Amino acid sequence: MIYLLTFFAVLILVDMADKVEDKKIRWLLLFVSLALLSGVAGVRATSIGSDVDAYQKPLFKIAKEYTSIFDYLSNRTVRRFEIGYTLITYLASRIGDIHVLFFINEAIIVFFTFKAIWHYRQYVSVQLSTACFLFVYYLRGYDIVRQSMAMAALLYMVTLIEEKKYLNAVLIQIIAILLHKSAVVGIGMAFLYFIADSYLERVKKYLIIIISIAIYTISTNYRQIFLKLNDVFPGFLNKYLVSKKLFWASKEGFYESKFMYIFSAIFILALALVMKKHINIYKYYFFLYMMLLAMIGALIGGQGHYAYRVFLFPEAYSIFVFPNMCKLISNDGKSQFIGRVMMYAGLLFYWYFVFVLKNQGEVYPFVMG
Repeated sequence: MIYLLTFFAVLILVDMADKVEDKKIRWLLLFVSLALLSGVAGVRATSIGSDVDAYQKPLFKIAKEYTSIFDYLSNRTVRRFEIGYTLITYLASRIGDIHVLFFINEAIIVFFTFKAIWHYRQYVSVQLSTACFLFVYYLRGYDIVRQSMAMAALLYMVTLIEEKKYLNAVLIQIIAILLHKSAVVGIGMAFLYFIADSYLERVKKYLIIIISIAIYTISTNYRQIFLKLNDVFPGFLNKYLVSKKLFWASKEGFYESKFMYIFSAIFILALALVMKKHINIYKYYFFLYMMLLAMIGALIGGQGHYAYRVFLFPEAYSIFVFPNMCKLISNDGKSQFIGRVMMYAGLLFYWYFVFVLKNQGEVYPFVMG
């Protein structure tokens, strides 16, 4: 219940911030929203979030034992993780207990995500984008912490590229990599953005065809692809697959992947039917690239673990795509209201199914620490 109360309180605050004209009040409302989400994450018990025992608690314990930051960074266990995250852990250990670390982790995620949401507000409803973030991605920040921080940073990085603040974008890209090495895919995302922003219409369309072919190839020949990769890179199957067998890890994993595949297809349908009419053409192509890549991730999600997580970066753009599905109905007030109700119902169902019934990331129920 604490999660839902927090979500709807934040949605009210964000909606007020979007409508108020006074900038000081607007930023105050957004700051309170950030503090509320970070505060809930900060006061949770250490049993919430599977990555807490995996590396957050061990790193924090080590940080507490060292007075010298250089000795801390030289520790064998600490060196296994990205220096950006280990420095954040050390900073939190100087301030207080592990709950301070939880707070800082979530504050970084929410800050970068809010910056991106606010950037796209003229194309996508701020409230609906925030709802998508809260119900789909917020609790992932309790589990896959480092990657969630990097994902949020890359969302913000692309907005800086759009504003032609290239030096700032490079800085955020570096920060993202220092939080999680997989964020190096941000370089590819930037490349796709420049293609989408170019005047080379043929290149844009050919790239869509290439990605679509990749989706079809992976969906029909994934077993052969994994076998070939294992020939080229011995040990690939052991490292990157949930199961050593070239079948879905389980029936549950198979249906979950197909479930995500269907949702990805719906996102692309929303793009094709709606977003091209409502947003700049380069944003349309860029979002389309991201959703097509998300489909590839959904297809291999039941088989490849680490490989799939790379595709979480483009998948995050669903928070800007899914809200536009409301426009599939109509733009009049009554139809828009019905569309919003349907979207919130869908998000609630997803949240309940993934985080309550399946307890993904071990984040439910909420317990205070």
